[in-house]
This record gives sequence, structure tokens and C-alpha cells, in this order.
Amino acid sequence: MGIQGVSFPGMSESNDGQQRPKEKFYSSKPQVGEFDVVIIGSGASALTSGAMLSKAGKRVLLLEQHFAPGGYTHMFRRKNYEWDVGLHYLGKAVETSPWYHQLTALTDNRIVLEPFDTYTDELHFPDFHIRMPHRYDDYYRILADAFPDEAAGIKEYFEEIKRARRSLQFFYGMNLLPEGLTRLARNTVGRKAADYALSTTEEVMCRHLKSDRLKAVLDAQWGNIGAPRQHCSFMIHSAMLGNFLEGGAEYPVGGSEIFARELGRVITDNGGYIRTKARVAGLIAEGRRVAGVKLDSGEDIPCRTVISGIGVFNTYLKLLRNVSGCESAVSEAAGLRSGYEYINLFMGFKQSPADFGLGQGNCWIHPQWDTVNDAPTWNVENIEKNPNPRSMFFSSSSLRDPSLQNRSHNGFNGQIVSAVDFGSFSRWENSTWKHRETQYYDLKDAITERLMTILDNKYPGIKQSLDYAELGTTLTYDHFCSSYRGIPYGLSSTPERFKTRLSRPTTPLKNLYLCGQDMVMPGVPAAVGSANLCCALILRKNIGGYWTKKGRRMNGF
Repeated sequence: MGIQGVSFPGMSESNDGQQRPKEKFYSSKPQVGEFDVVIIGSGASALTSGAMLSKAGKRVLLLEQHFAPGGYTHMFRRKNYEWDVGLHYLGKAVETSPWYHQLTALTDNRIVLEPFDTYTDELHFPDFHIRMPHRYDDYYRILADAFPDEAAGIKEYFEEIKRARRSLQFFYGMNLLPEGLTRLARNTVGRKAADYALSTTEEVMCRHLKSDRLKAVLDAQWGNIGAPRQHCSFMIHSAMLGNFLEGGAEYPVGGSEIFARELGRVITDNGGYIRTKARVAGLIAEGRRVAGVKLDSGEDIPCRTVISGIGVFNTYLKLLRNVSGCESAVSEAAGLRSGYEYINLFMGFKQSPADFGLGQGNCWIHPQWDTVNDAPTWNVENIEKNPNPRSMFFSSSSLRDPSLQNRSHNGFNGQIVSAVDFGSFSRWENSTWKHRETQYYDLKDAITERLMTILDNKYPGIKQSLDYAELGTTLTYDHFCSSYRGIPYGLSSTPERFKTRLSRPTTPLKNLYLCGQDMVMPGVPAAVGSANLCCALILRKNIGGYWTKKGRRMNGF
């Protein structure tokens, strides 16, 4: 197939002659004037923070190192196809998750989500297959029928998830307190919430469930949060699974790039500026206070308030590594555990995946029953010896987006995502995009062939329909998104992330704040939640609560 390094949405020129959208809300030209807040990065959290602060009267400058904003909410096109890079579906629990109401209000209803039809995910195991519905009660009946001896435990486990979810906002809100008071709150009024955060999913499962196979089914979607049950914080697991069981899954109409477009418009319409091709190389500090940022071009941008939306690792190990007074925090960051490495196969099909049996929901394929002692990642260095990934995720946004038929790139798409061993591609990390050794491309071709064979076993005939394929690796993510070691999920979703002081929106440098998934957990809803925390500290008021109330009124709640 001659696969080359994948080009991410808005990150490289289209090679099929298609023109970019005329509506452009960003520029690579230098900004004019002074700004109240500089934001580094342009992912969902950085954009939401920028929108909230702009609406509050702050003049915001958002700096993106590539030539289009969006981070992992980008999209890209090839031939007649388009793909999302990092967003595949969302859970919209409107009663308990305020993020949707906030984005509705911030963008004047310009972000619209299309609900999945009858189910959220298909879960495939050896000789076992179920579809996860949108509600607790329906899922309980399906699981109790499949595991009748565990019926009482399943009900208890779902109640545990609900209790953990009710404590989410309170738990993360404790990070708005000074560090010492946060510790005190977690040991007193927030003890139960802290117990959920500091327990693994496996530990909580063992209180209620006996069957390892049932546990594997309940944890089948761990790829959404980047850690399986033996490692994952139960708080994070319950936030993910419960969100889908309280309201089902949805997909943004127009694809994931609408987040950058619509939130970016809010920033620019309110006097802000989004500058691309502006890589931040370091911070300017005056004593223990941030005083601006330094670009790799040598340009200094003075500003008294800076938000880093590029993650704990990039912030501490790159921007703060030589800043006086941050030595202890930098050392702590170096010892933290990151999420897993992933590969992403982007496919274009001649026929709709629906013709082969895929519905609007996603498909999670587990070639074997995993236990808590199994490694969760795929050793791809020898495909013949290790032919099967531990798990793989398959989806097609072309089956979900009703607006796709009105766009030029309206072919049938698909994606396969799988976690791989650390360092699977590290031998080529010092090479450059499109100029790596032949062995790198040979390995990508072998991985692509194996993934398509597994997919064809589940959906016979789909391999023959393949028209286009590109495989993205950790080197791809690193090149285009500058995520730490090419890892999309940043901090690992283990209980240990809640023990570090670095997963807080404040830093040792006064008026330098953090936003992003590392402050909460992976996913767009959590990214919006982290923007709430960051903006609350800057504005000294519950700005998220204001937009939640406004959005609920707009949405009829």
C-alpha cells in the first residue's frame, strides 16, 4: 500500500487539491497590542478557557505551534475521505454533566450533537458479543441475563458508579483550594470521593463481582480513558462508563473540528486573537511570577497571566525546567507515569461499513479474555509472533454525521485504534516525517495488514472494500501535535495522578495556570471541566456555574 506518515487535520496541506474553508478565525501573523491572558496550546480545554475568559471581558491571545488550532479535535482529509484524529464519540449526560450546557451557551447553540440510535458500543470477546445500550437498567438486564449468578453484584456495582459520579464535581472542585486545604478536604468532607479516586477499578469490582469475564466486559471500553481496570482509577472509570449509561453517546455534527471553529469564533469575536505557527519555547519569569512567554523564533510576548494547555509533562519538563523555584516540581514531573502509546489506522471504504454490519455505535474487539495479570498493550515488533492486539477499537463517523453528505469529502471512513508497547517506534524517533527508514514503513504496512485481517474476520468482506489507508504512530502524534512522547492521554489514569500536586491548575510560578485533561481525566467533557477550574481561579468566581445555568435554560432544563 506504500503507507506514508499520516497528516493530521488542519496540520498539513491537503494533497488532493481541495481548498480550505474560507471562514478563517486564526492567523500566523503577529498579534497587535497587549493581552490580559496568553494561552499556550489550542486543544478543547485551551479553547474553552479562551472562550470563557473572552466572554468575561479579558483580551486573550491563544498560541498554537502548528498552522491550525484544535489539538486532538482536528480533522484531516485524503481523496474523498475525512477523519477525526482524537474524538470519536461523546457521552452527553445532560442531568449530571454540565460541559454540554456550557458549550451550548458559549457558542449560542452552534455546537450540535447527533445521538447514536439504539446502542453505544458493540463488545466482542471470544465466543461472546453484546451491545451496550444507553441506560443503566437496559444494560443491567443484558448483563444479568449473560451472567445470572452475578445479577445482585452487577446492580451493586452500578450503584457504586452512580455514587462516584455524584462526587465528581466536588472532588475536582477541591483543587480550587490552596494545596494544604485540598489535602485536608480529601481527608475529611471529601474522604469518600477521594477513596473512589485512589482505588483501582479492579479493587472496586472485587467488592461486588466474582467473574473475571464479567469484569472484562464492564472494562471493555478502557481505551477511552487509557488504562485498564487493574491500573485505572475507579473515579475515572465511573466517569466514563456512567456518562454513556446516563444518556447514551453522541457525535458532533460537522465533525470534531467544530470545537475549534466555534470556540475560536467566540475568542476572536470578543477581541481575542488566535495565532498559529507560534511555538512557545519557554516562559519569562520575574522572580516567582510569570511575566510572559518566549517563542522559538526569539520573540518575547509579555503578559501577566499565562495558561498552559499543553499538559503536565510538556509544561514542567520543557517550559519550567530551567525556571528558578520550580526544581522540585520538575523533578516530580519526571517521575510521573504517562498514558499508553497508541496507533491509529485511518481507512476509506468503497462501501458503507453499515453494509458489513457496523451500526452507529463503535466496535471494541478483544481477541482474548484479559485478566488483571495480562499486559494491556500490543507488542508490534514481531507481528508473526504476536499477531493480535490486546484490544482494538473500530468506528466510522460517516455513519453518524448527518451533515457529511453536504460536504465534499463525504466518502465512507473508518478508524482502528489500539494501544502498543512503549517504545515500539522509538528507534526512529530521531528521524523526520516522510524521511524515516524503510523498516518503519514496512512495520506500518504489516500492522495495517494484520488489523484489516482481524476486522475482516468480524465484518466479512470489508477488507475488499478498502480504498485508502494511513497508519499514524506515536511519531506521527509527536510530529504534528507535540504531545509528550507522542502520547495522546498525558498523565496515566491511575490513582497516582491524584496524589501529585502537579495535577492542579496552579503552579509554583504565580499566575501561571494549567488546563487540560491532566487536570481531570481524558476526554472533551473533562477538558471543558478543567477550563472551569482554571477560569474560576483567574476570574475569582464560579464562571462555569454561570454558563451551565445559561445553557440549561437554552436547552430547556
